[in-house]
Amino acid sequence: MMMRSSLQNFDIGGPTERLPPPLIKAFGVLKKAASIVNVTYGLDPKIGKTIQDAADDVRSCQCMM
Repeated sequence: MMMRSSLQNFDIGGPTERLPPPLIKAFGVLKKAASIVNVTYGLDPKIGKTIQDAADDVRSCQCMM
């Protein structure tokens, strides 16, 4: 309920609120690299693979469409 009133009362989520695509892609690169390292430190490889696949989607901007 609070979210709806916030959206009505404040200009939230407009085009000026979005991160630039190159920055979003950089986050994807960072998350994938972190996942690869964390797998070497004991993260379940299945979870690591899921994170890496999601990071690849972010890098290719698939999740922004």
